[in-house]
Amino acid sequence: MRKITLLLLALIIMMGLSVVAVQAAPAEHHGNCTPGSRATQFNGPFPQAGFVNERFSTLRVSPQNPTPIRVFQTDATFQVVDHQCYRGFSWVRVDYAAIAGSPDGWSLESEVGGLYGGGYWLVPGTPPPPPPPVGGPCTGSLAPAMGGSLGGPAVAPGTFGRIAETFSTLRTAPAGNAIRRFNAPDDFAVVGGPVCAGNLVWYQIDYGVPNGLGWALESEVNSVYGNNKRWLELCPTPGNRASC
Repeated sequence: MRKITLLLLALIIMMGLSVVAVQAAPAEHHGNCTPGSRATQFNGPFPQAGFVNERFSTLRVSPQNPTPIRVFQTDATFQVVDHQCYRGFSWVRVDYAAIAGSPDGWSLESEVGGLYGGGYWLVPGTPPPPPPPVGGPCTGSLAPAMGGSLGGPAVAPGTFGRIAETFSTLRTAPAGNAIRRFNAPDDFAVVGGPVCAGNLVWYQIDYGVPNGLGWALESEVNSVYGNNKRWLELCPTPGNRASC
């Protein structure tokens, strides 16, 4: 009887150790995270600087809970503080500390395929400087329609416009880093431009609120949201902001 009791006790201890071992098993923090993602470029040591490489990146609660927190635009910078492979995809924990009011969370680093095709949504390093503004035709945009001309006179003072589609991203310079996103039907004063940068037409606009002065893309011939899109437009009476 004593032998049976000791044997049962030994089995219980072994089972307990097995449970502890399973609970303590570390998550897979590095690797190729196949088949959904490409090989990670965030190998540490952390924190590691990075930026949004494509048009946007969605910040989520966690790889296991993909509830969206916020969307960040091209060239937004962050610090990666952790990496994890989950169900064949590469996820990084990112902190957009430089952008006021931004919590940290998890974002998908890359995909082999998907709705927008394969690629690295997030990459290490810092974003490249914006191309210098130039005059002449910008074949990536429609003809400027908010006043002024490329390589010629600037837009007239006292011109007002509004967001023509769902949202518009304000940037530090033509094709520069993102400042913040504004949503329709927000309106603004047009204070500069047009200029061509990155083969696209940009105007300097002022929403009249904190962090509301910057440059915005007027239009695109081809985009992930559709073709021949005007993101900005003049108010019905361009000299009267109230008409927007």
